[in-house]
Amino acid sequence: MLEWRWQVQNLIPQADASRAATDDAVARLIVSFHGNPKRLDFQDRIHLRLAKAVSGQALPYATLMYIWSSKLPVGTVHEHPRTHRIRVIVVSSGEDGVGQWHDYRRSVVEDYRKAFGEEPWDIVAVGVMTDSDNTRQKARCLYDDITFSQTPE
Repeated sequence: MLEWRWQVQNLIPQADASRAATDDAVARLIVSFHGNPKRLDFQDRIHLRLAKAVSGQALPYATLMYIWSSKLPVGTVHEHPRTHRIRVIVVSSGEDGVGQWHDYRRSVVEDYRKAFGEEPWDIVAVGVMTDSDNTRQKARCLYDDITFSQTPE
């Protein structure tokens, strides 16, 4: 189980995480996983090798990205507009609750199974991101208490 809190200070009205040109979100919690690269198609395997050759760092096999969306409804799950190795899950949406702390609890295993149709391997990275480079707006979010537990309570 993954639990966290965030407080969105403002929305990005033009943001739409389902489109590459406006792929911004005021709040993102990102969880990346190892996996079996042999399951990937030829193009994905080439991208993984190229990224490692250029940067010296391996890209994750797959990533879940929990977001607060300005427009998309809660419960929306979609491929990231730039890569199908990232799935975006909308956990909050719209103006309701802006400026207030919100607590979340998600089964990362279940979310991964639903998003990718396979069993997850181990988690290799967790990060947060407030992103407004595409829409060139100002965005602010406070993040707090990101924790994992083995079993649901």
